[in-house]
This record gives sequence, C-alpha cells and structure tokens, in this order.
Amino acid sequence: MKGWIKNHQKLIIAFFVFFLSYLFLTVYKNFPNFTDEADNMLAAMKIARGGSIYLDYYAHHMPLMYYVLTPFAMLGIASTYVYRLCFYAMLSFIWAFMYYHYSDKLDKKLLLIYPILYIAFMANEHNYSVVSEHLQTQALVILLFELILFSKTKKISLYSEVIIAICVFTSVFSVFSSVISIGVLALVVFAIEIREYFIKKTKV
Repeated sequence: MKGWIKNHQKLIIAFFVFFLSYLFLTVYKNFPNFTDEADNMLAAMKIARGGSIYLDYYAHHMPLMYYVLTPFAMLGIASTYVYRLCFYAMLSFIWAFMYYHYSDKLDKKLLLIYPILYIAFMANEHNYSVVSEHLQTQALVILLFELILFSKTKKISLYSEVIIAICVFTSVFSVFSSVISIGVLALVVFAIEIREYFIKKTKV
C-alpha cells in the first residue's frame, strides 16, 4: 500500500487539489446573481435548443463561455446554483491538471497556493460568478508556466505545443483583450530567442 501511494503521489495530491478546491468554491454557490452570469446561462440554453448566438440571441461577449455551458443546458440545468457547481468543478479540474502536469517542473508550493489565493480573490464583488474571465485567467496562467519552462529549457515539446494552442484559443475566445497579454508573452519568447542566438554566436 505504501509503495502504491509513493508511486502515485502526484496523482493523489492532484485529486486532493481538485477535491479541496471544489469544496471551498461551493461556499459561493448561493451568492447573489450577476448580469453577465445570467447572460452566459441564457445563451447556453438558447444554443441547447438549436439557436445561434449573435443571430437568435443578442450576445455581447466572446462565444467560448456560451458553448462551454451548453452541455449543461442540454442536460436540462436551468438554475444558477447548479451551473455554478458544474463550472466550479471545471475550475477545480484545471487546477488539478496544473499541479499534475507542472509539479515536476515548477515549484510545488506555488501550484498548491495558487488555487487557494484565487478562490479567496473570487470573494471580491462578483468574481464568484460564472463568467468567461475565469477561463481566460487560467489559460493565461498556464501560458505563463509554459513561458517559464521555455526560459529554462529553450525547448517546446509537442505536448507543450498542444497545451499552448488550446490556451491561446481559450483565452482569446473567452475575452478578446487576451491578445494583448499573449502578444507580450510572445515578445518575451522572441527576446529569449534573440538572447540565445547572440550567446551562441559569441561562443563560436
């Protein structure tokens, strides 16, 4: 038993990250509703009934959150309470993934503290609600992790390329202003590449 726990320690801790994050998030499940949150839910219900956003439903946000919530609407969910529980499970899963994937490469304490700090931040105003900014933030944080790894190894694995592509898509199609943050991260990568080029050139 001890050997199994030792061999699967990372997976076990990731599970506890998911479980505890979800447990703490449920504190917010009955907090007052927010306008943008209702917009996301109503759009998801419209799509679930065969409608199209921007055509059958007046929408002023980027589309990803609408489609992320659509499977829940297709299951018949129609209350803020249950939408929040489902969305909180998604956030908890993302944080568990962060720990599982990056704990061997980055500071474990940082990966454990981040969900706690983020959940505490959600208590501010209406940040506990189901809004696209949460998806945007997680995607940008993962992109930052990938940048840190690249600055150390100067390499990008195929797995990282897939993660980066998903996160760029998620952040931009959640909140379009993400292009600014992604542009800054891209400039940092470019600067690292230039620095490495000149370092190699001086060694020749």
